Amino acid sequence: MRKTMIPTEQELDFDRKLVPDLDSAEVKTAILIWEKGQEIREKIVKVLQDKYNLSEGRYCTLMALYRAPQGLHLFELADRGGVSRATITRILQRMKPMGYVRIQVDEEDERQKTVFLTDKGRKLMEEILPQHYKRIGNMLQNLS
Repeated sequence: MRKTMIPTEQELDFDRKLVPDLDSAEVKTAILIWEKGQEIREKIVKVLQDKYNLSEGRYCTLMALYRAPQGLHLFELADRGGVSRATITRILQRMKPMGYVRIQVDEEDERQKTVFLTDKGRKLMEEILPQHYKRIGNMLQNLS
Protein backbone atom coordinates (compact mmCIF):
# COMPACT_ATOMS: atom_id res chain seq x y z
CA MET A 1 0.00 0.00 0.00
CA ARG A 2 1.30 3.44 -0.96
CA LYS A 3 1.72 5.81 2.03
CA THR A 4 1.87 9.03 0.06
CA MET A 5 -0.69 11.36 -1.41
CA ILE A 6 1.66 12.24 -4.26
CA PRO A 7 -0.20 11.22 -7.40
CA THR A 8 1.30 9.11 -10.14
CA GLU A 9 1.63 10.53 -13.66
CA GLN A 10 -1.28 8.30 -14.66
CA GLU A 11 -3.44 9.82 -11.91
CA LEU A 12 -2.40 13.33 -12.93
CA ASP A 13 -3.26 12.53 -16.58
CA PHE A 14 -6.73 11.59 -15.36
CA ASP A 15 -6.98 14.89 -13.44
CA ARG A 16 -5.92 16.86 -16.54
CA LYS A 17 -9.31 16.05 -18.05
CA LEU A 18 -10.73 18.46 -15.51
CA VAL A 19 -7.70 20.79 -15.21
CA PRO A 20 -5.93 20.87 -18.61
CA ASP A 21 -3.10 23.21 -17.52
CA LEU A 22 -2.25 21.16 -14.41
CA ASP A 23 1.51 21.26 -13.65
CA SER A 24 2.66 17.85 -12.38
CA ALA A 25 5.83 19.18 -10.76
CA GLU A 26 3.96 21.88 -8.83
CA VAL A 27 1.38 19.42 -7.54
CA LYS A 28 3.99 16.87 -6.50
CA THR A 29 6.18 19.50 -4.82
CA ALA A 30 3.28 21.01 -2.88
CA ILE A 31 2.14 17.61 -1.61
CA LEU A 32 5.71 16.60 -0.72
CA ILE A 33 6.15 19.79 1.33
CA TRP A 34 2.83 19.16 3.09
CA GLU A 35 3.73 15.53 3.85
CA LYS A 36 7.20 16.43 5.15
CA GLY A 37 5.68 19.17 7.32
CA GLN A 38 3.28 16.64 8.81
CA GLU A 39 6.14 14.20 9.40
CA ILE A 40 8.21 16.86 11.17
CA ARG A 41 5.26 17.91 13.31
CA GLU A 42 4.54 14.31 14.33
CA LYS A 43 8.16 13.73 15.33
CA ILE A 44 8.29 16.94 17.36
CA VAL A 45 5.02 16.20 19.15
CA LYS A 46 6.21 12.66 19.94
CA VAL A 47 9.39 13.98 21.60
CA LEU A 48 7.40 16.56 23.59
CA GLN A 49 5.01 13.86 24.78
CA ASP A 50 7.55 11.14 25.46
CA LYS A 51 10.32 13.21 27.03
CA TYR A 52 8.42 16.06 28.72
CA ASN A 53 4.83 14.79 29.06
CA LEU A 54 3.59 17.78 27.05
CA SER A 55 0.82 17.73 24.51
CA GLU A 56 1.05 20.07 21.56
CA GLY A 57 -1.46 22.39 23.25
CA ARG A 58 0.51 22.50 26.48
CA TYR A 59 3.75 23.17 24.60
CA CYS A 60 2.17 26.02 22.59
CA THR A 61 0.78 27.50 25.80
CA LEU A 62 4.17 27.35 27.50
CA MET A 63 5.84 28.88 24.43
CA ALA A 64 3.38 31.79 24.34
CA LEU A 65 3.90 32.45 28.04
CA TYR A 66 7.69 32.11 27.73
CA ARG A 67 7.64 34.88 25.13
CA ALA A 68 5.42 37.08 27.31
CA PRO A 69 7.10 37.55 30.70
CA GLN A 70 4.48 40.18 31.55
CA GLY A 71 1.85 37.43 31.42
CA LEU A 72 -1.15 37.05 29.13
CA HIS A 73 -4.87 37.43 29.68
CA LEU A 74 -6.85 34.26 29.04
CA PHE A 75 -8.31 35.66 25.81
CA GLU A 76 -4.83 36.60 24.54
CA LEU A 77 -3.51 33.13 25.31
CA ALA A 78 -6.48 31.54 23.55
CA ASP A 79 -6.01 33.81 20.52
CA ARG A 80 -2.30 33.03 20.26
CA GLY A 81 -3.01 29.32 20.43
CA GLY A 82 -5.90 29.52 18.00
CA VAL A 83 -8.22 27.86 20.49
CA SER A 84 -11.34 28.80 22.41
CA ARG A 85 -11.28 30.19 25.94
CA ALA A 86 -12.84 26.94 27.15
CA THR A 87 -10.01 24.94 25.58
CA ILE A 88 -7.28 27.15 27.03
CA THR A 89 -8.97 26.93 30.42
CA ARG A 90 -8.84 23.11 30.25
CA ILE A 91 -5.18 23.20 29.20
CA LEU A 92 -4.34 25.51 32.11
CA GLN A 93 -6.31 23.39 34.59
CA ARG A 94 -4.08 20.46 33.65
CA MET A 95 -0.87 22.51 33.70
CA LYS A 96 -1.37 24.35 36.99
CA PRO A 97 -0.89 21.22 39.16
CA MET A 98 2.29 20.52 37.18
CA GLY A 99 3.63 23.82 38.53
CA TYR A 100 4.32 25.39 35.12
CA VAL A 101 1.78 28.24 35.23
CA ARG A 102 0.35 30.69 37.73
CA ILE A 103 -3.06 32.31 37.27
CA GLN A 104 -3.67 35.72 38.82
CA VAL A 105 -7.22 36.99 39.24
CA ASP A 106 -7.74 40.73 38.72
CA GLU A 107 -8.69 42.35 42.03
CA GLU A 108 -11.17 44.76 40.40
CA ASP A 109 -12.75 42.31 37.96
CA GLU A 110 -12.61 38.67 39.04
CA ARG A 111 -13.57 37.59 35.52
CA GLN A 112 -10.21 38.86 34.25
CA LYS A 113 -7.33 36.47 34.73
CA THR A 114 -3.69 36.83 33.77
CA VAL A 115 -1.54 33.76 33.27
CA PHE A 116 2.18 33.70 34.01
CA LEU A 117 4.90 31.15 33.51
CA THR A 118 6.37 30.02 36.83
CA ASP A 119 10.11 29.61 37.41
CA LYS A 120 9.59 25.87 36.93
CA GLY A 121 7.85 26.51 33.60
CA ARG A 122 10.61 28.88 32.46
CA LYS A 123 13.30 26.34 33.39
CA LEU A 124 11.43 23.66 31.46
CA MET A 125 11.29 25.85 28.35
CA GLU A 126 14.97 26.70 28.71
CA GLU A 127 15.65 22.96 28.79
CA ILE A 128 13.39 22.17 25.83
CA LEU A 129 14.14 24.99 23.40
CA PRO A 130 17.81 24.44 22.50
CA GLN A 131 17.20 20.78 21.60
CA HIS A 132 13.84 21.60 20.02
CA TYR A 133 15.34 24.08 17.56
CA LYS A 134 18.31 21.80 16.89
CA ARG A 135 15.91 18.92 16.14
CA ILE A 136 13.96 21.10 13.70
CA GLY A 137 17.19 22.11 11.96
CA ASN A 138 18.29 18.49 11.67
CA MET A 139 14.97 17.44 10.19
CA LEU A 140 15.09 20.24 7.63
CA GLN A 141 18.59 19.19 6.56
CA ASN A 142 17.17 15.78 5.67
CA LEU A 143 14.65 17.18 3.21
CA SER A 144 15.27 16.14 -0.35
